[in-house]
Amino acid sequence: THTAGGRLNFMKSMYVGIDIGKTALDVSAPGLSLRVQNNASGFRTLLQQSCALSSAPHFICESSSYARRLAAFLNAERYSITLVNPFRARQFASATGRLAKTDRIDAAMLAEMGRCLNPAPTPHPDKTQALLLHVSRRRGQLMAIQRTLKIQHNHLWNPKLRNGSRAIIAAVEQQIRNLDLQLSAIVSRSPALRARIARFCMVPGIGRTTAIRLLAEVPELGTLDRKRIASLAGVAPYTSESGENAVRRHIHGGRLHLRETLFMPAMVALVRNPVLRPFYRKLRERGKPHRVALVAVMRKLLIYLNHLARETTHQAPLIRTAAGAKKFTDRGAEWATAELDRLGQLVAEGVPYKLIAEQLGRSLKSVSSMASRNGIRHIYLPVTVSQ
Repeated sequence: THTAGGRLNFMKSMYVGIDIGKTALDVSAPGLSLRVQNNASGFRTLLQQSCALSSAPHFICESSSYARRLAAFLNAERYSITLVNPFRARQFASATGRLAKTDRIDAAMLAEMGRCLNPAPTPHPDKTQALLLHVSRRRGQLMAIQRTLKIQHNHLWNPKLRNGSRAIIAAVEQQIRNLDLQLSAIVSRSPALRARIARFCMVPGIGRTTAIRLLAEVPELGTLDRKRIASLAGVAPYTSESGENAVRRHIHGGRLHLRETLFMPAMVALVRNPVLRPFYRKLRERGKPHRVALVAVMRKLLIYLNHLARETTHQAPLIRTAAGAKKFTDRGAEWATAELDRLGQLVAEGVPYKLIAEQLGRSLKSVSSMASRNGIRHIYLPVTVSQ
């Protein structure tokens, strides 16, 4: 909008396509074609040129790691930006007959995609959510590096090489512990996150770390229906039929990091879940392959977590019998959220469980059990000896 003669005039948005590279941005719109650097100076030039158009700019680009800084800049300036799936963008280019592919062509294609499909602006995550995702993703990267380093360490036979490998593994483990502390600090500043994590941890197989990863990867939990949340995670089967030919249904797309987060809780559910374990066995008896049944368990578990995120009160976990659910719910209610936060803080400071039990007025067994159930563990820092 802009003001003219004391009256508000509403301008129709004009989609501005941006092809994002590591160092440069190609920009395309009717009456505009330029190339700028992928930095703060380039962002200001892009915004200045786009605002000179006859209509208000609505930016559209592919979602990638190189697009994060641009998206944050445009959101801070209160301009609309749509981040599209690169696969959908490529499909649109093929549908419109664009076989050639250059940065300039891709920018023009994105602008046309905006004009044809009129996509809605991508919601801008708040600072807490963005930081939670950033730290959680980094922790996942370091966990993958740690696994690789440990596998390589097992194949080293030279003592000097093994000592060097141990030092690197110890450094990575220290970084992971530091990130765990950062995640705990982020969660402690948000009562809403703490409440959701407490509800998720009521479900066996979902620990504190897994709950945090779930909330980081899919902030939409609790806002979507069961079909959309399953599709968002990529665990919804899609039908593929043509005439008399029918291909077995299969999952497609979705968020890879979210499926990775759900994998281990689903594996635990196959063994310890009184509801999901029979559900899995029934699918296997019907001839479903292991992976198909496992994905079905992942989908059912995610749908229930989506239900828990929507509720404002603790619900009996889906995976327990009526008597067991009441017992577990009562036991969980005895531990208030503030007590769990205090438990995590004391454990992070290295306080022994015996002293924690005395401070909280709990039994040693209860403190140890709650810490284990919520994924809270002691962090042992290296001792520095001064010369």
